[in-house]
Amino acid sequence: MENTGDGDFPPLAPEAAPFVLFLSRKRGKRREKEAFYSVSQDKAFKERMVELNGGKTLHWITPDGWFLVCDRKSCATFLWTPMTKQRIELPPLDEQDRPAPRRSVCLLSHKPADPNCVVLLAHLEMPAFWFCRRGAAGSRWAKHDYAQEGMQITRIAAAGGEFRIDLHHSIATLRFTPSPTFTREAVEHVGWMDTYHAALCRLVESCGELFKVVVFTVSPTCSSINGVRVYRMDFSGRTWRRVTEFGDRAFFLDPIAWGASCSARQFGLDQGCVYFLSGKSGIVLVSRPKEGTTQLWRSRGGLKAERVMYSFLMPLAPCDS
Repeated sequence: MENTGDGDFPPLAPEAAPFVLFLSRKRGKRREKEAFYSVSQDKAFKERMVELNGGKTLHWITPDGWFLVCDRKSCATFLWTPMTKQRIELPPLDEQDRPAPRRSVCLLSHKPADPNCVVLLAHLEMPAFWFCRRGAAGSRWAKHDYAQEGMQITRIAAAGGEFRIDLHHSIATLRFTPSPTFTREAVEHVGWMDTYHAALCRLVESCGELFKVVVFTVSPTCSSINGVRVYRMDFSGRTWRRVTEFGDRAFFLDPIAWGASCSARQFGLDQGCVYFLSGKSGIVLVSRPKEGTTQLWRSRGGLKAERVMYSFLMPLAPCDS
């Protein structure tokens, strides 16, 4: 079932994406509006969104501009985007057996309207994931434990209807055929900063290619950034190769697990930049790997300092908008 949400706000302007989502706080009996800060327009949009429903729902943001929303009480579950207000109903996600949003990641194998779309909810600390097939008759959420695989999903991207998992010295591929199956192949790195700590590492699928974007620091306890590098997977040579130019792309790194990209030209961004978030204050860091520089972008579009930064909300795919 597909419909538009029943919120009383207009859809967010797709051309203003990507956004930084700031969570609202409750003040007495009145809840503040959600805030979406447009990175390209340096402007904040504040709306009260009944779909997110304050503390009454759990929600995950996908790299595709969609929310997975689950009502805490009724377990009603759906995909929803504030850029069109489209809502796609899913089977209920059981209250007794679901991961917390800050310890898990949600990815879509295909566009949500595709009947082949698999909605994946992977735990980042336990070898388990939940999945459902959006268009399958009698579809329900199923839990899959993969401890026997001897690995843990922490860096993952949806690519070509499959899911790629970075294990540093190998890449695992998760397919649903229809049951979940893993394959694995060894890979090498060229240009890795061995003497530094990979403080933030994300996989990004972009235009049919697979990238790994890494933020390096001196040590796990040091917040000073020593470099940001982008690697492209050469599947023919099974090698991550460092790149300093990546065309009309801008990369965005979610604080929890995923990475995403969009056209820099289309959305008014600088080409060849990597955007990521610093702490909870709302500072956006912009790195230019080709130049070897990182800039702190302190603007919050007029938002108050007490708002808590959550994640990026990316543009929808062209046929979703």
